[in-house]
Amino acid sequence: MTVLPAQFETQFEKFPKQIIKRQLFGPSGEETGVFGLFDEKGNFIGRSSVTDRYIPHQFGEHVRPIIKSVLGLPGFEDATLRAEWKEGHYVQIKPSDDYRREIFKGDTVWPQLDLWFGLGGLPARGRLPMNRDACDNLEMPRKSSEINFSIKHTKSLETRVARIQDQFHTIVANWDSVVEHCREMHAKRINLKDLLAEMFPEPQGDSKRATTNHNDKINAIWARITRESYKLNLETPSLASPMTTGWMAYNAIQGYRQHTASRKGERGMSRERKAFERSVSVLDDSIVQRAESLILSM
Repeated sequence: MTVLPAQFETQFEKFPKQIIKRQLFGPSGEETGVFGLFDEKGNFIGRSSVTDRYIPHQFGEHVRPIIKSVLGLPGFEDATLRAEWKEGHYVQIKPSDDYRREIFKGDTVWPQLDLWFGLGGLPARGRLPMNRDACDNLEMPRKSSEINFSIKHTKSLETRVARIQDQFHTIVANWDSVVEHCREMHAKRINLKDLLAEMFPEPQGDSKRATTNHNDKINAIWARITRESYKLNLETPSLASPMTTGWMAYNAIQGYRQHTASRKGERGMSRERKAFERSVSVLDDSIVQRAESLILSM
């Protein structure tokens, strides 16, 4: 049984001991048919009202078991943990430094767990992606059998959480093969100009807006790989000499999709939630997955 360190327990004290669903009433005491979420002291903590079908998660029953299952895995015995209340329970766990792996000198990666069990209109979300020292990208090549889950607050919450714990064990067990997969991409010599032409063909017709958007996208990817290549002391690709590694090309496209590409539904989000949602969504991004497949086929 995994016993959580005292410093972790201290961070958890800021969380509500219990999330309680209570019916809301109108100004004359009439039933409204909607419910609110409160802590054990009666403070309203929900982001919005919920329906009668809503099942609130609990830190002790749903979030803590995932944390404990990860902290018992190889590499996470001396992990660092960050716990905050951000429209719900937010927990980040990083493994010990000696669990990091170099893809090449100056570019190390590691798996990082992020849990954000939101309330009200927010689902329980989580990810175990791969983080890079070279960039704040959060990613996971498909070789990893990546974890990226979103659970609605319904009766399926209990069984989904139990299943996720088993999946985390599989991810960490496959960690070395994920690193080798990334190194395989780094060993590939890629013509970035040809790759981008295949990935993003020039728009047909005379639409100036479409042409501008296309050029902005290509320029943003070139700018990203130029910055990273310079930072890592690698050969910087140019139109005259467009060769780079598959790993750098993959990260340039992935980074563009995570940080720069437009997203619907972000209006009203906090900056931190927007960053979290972008990094979660990019794990299943079809363009990033196609880039990976093309690079490995070259």
